[in-house]
Amino acid sequence: PANAPQTGWKLSYTANGSAAKELTVTGSTAALSPVVPGATYVFTLQPADGSDVLGGELTYKVPDAAPFPAYGVSADNLEFMMCRQPSYKRWDRWSLSSSDYRTEFKAGEKGAFVIKRNASYVHTEDKVVTLTVIKDESGAILDAASFTEDWADMWVKGYCYLNLPAMPQAAGNYTAEIYFSGDLATSVPFTVK
Repeated sequence: PANAPQTGWKLSYTANGSAAKELTVTGSTAALSPVVPGATYVFTLQPADGSDVLGGELTYKVPDAAPFPAYGVSADNLEFMMCRQPSYKRWDRWSLSSSDYRTEFKAGEKGAFVIKRNASYVHTEDKVVTLTVIKDESGAILDAASFTEDWADMWVKGYCYLNLPAMPQAAGNYTAEIYFSGDLATSVPFTVK
């Protein structure tokens, strides 16, 4: 806007009580990415010098996600198996032993998912945004990351492999959520010991 400070606006936000993140915005809009369905974001806006603007906080609740139904499959006919992520880059289900499939992790271990498609699907090169979200026991968002890939390229002989970008380091109970193009595909509780 015309009255924007020369140094820009300081936009601070939290999602479901997560640690605050901060952006410097020089224009009239700011893009948050990724945005987590169902999350409540709390924003404060200040000039970069820290003085108060707009009388405090602004709260926005993102609409909840619907269950995933697309390309001939749904959340009901996709099987999500959480596992320990192997240390090498290219891995698949044959790289894993039965003990790698787990929902209990040691601090420092990386998590992943093997997703099995239990139904045929429509072959398409539509771009699908995959969003992974890690929440703590209170529902605070600890990590959210997304990537875009062709739906057909995600699957190899009925399987999809998905690395979680970050795992909590503190002991506790957590939840991993996976969304495909904004729709909830699964929510899996897990523990870090």
